[in-house]
Amino acid sequence: PHVRGFSMDRLWAHSRLVGQCAQAIMRKGGPDKKAADDAFMAGLLHDIGKLILAANMPDVFGRVLDLMEKEGKSMLEAERAILEVTHGELGGYLMGLWGFPDPVIESCIFHYRPGECPSERFTSLGAVHVANAMVNRFCPDEGTPRAGELDMDFLRRVKVEELLPEWEGLCRDICLATEKKP
Repeated sequence: PHVRGFSMDRLWAHSRLVGQCAQAIMRKGGPDKKAADDAFMAGLLHDIGKLILAANMPDVFGRVLDLMEKEGKSMLEAERAILEVTHGELGGYLMGLWGFPDPVIESCIFHYRPGECPSERFTSLGAVHVANAMVNRFCPDEGTPRAGELDMDFLRRVKVEELLPEWEGLCRDICLATEKKP
């Protein structure tokens, strides 16, 4: 189905970059390969709810995108106004049914607002949150709705705020390397 303003190719490119950046961020934190692999998977799948909406409810998803464009609402505001649920919550719910690990589910549900997750540790959720914001900053795509800013209160709470400049460089390098590929 066609949804004006939505591109599967752009969603895939964005998700792949978020996965790569989230994995790189977690690798910087230490040798925990499982945490880095979870971050990569979570980054790839963080927007799966958009795909589910576009494929199964194209008219409704189109209304969400129209509301964003016409009234300047954020994606979360538009989704709540029309669907009463966000693409992250929808995707996280389905990933739970499908048996995905909790860190991946949390990353999907809370990637825009990690402070609402009760975790006191930096997990794939934090990596996906940072990666998503950095990819939106360094690899802007005019057809992809912008995400919110970094949740600095959350990043301070999990004691990683001082690592942001290093992560910013990592994500910028990944985005630049991707732009140079044919």
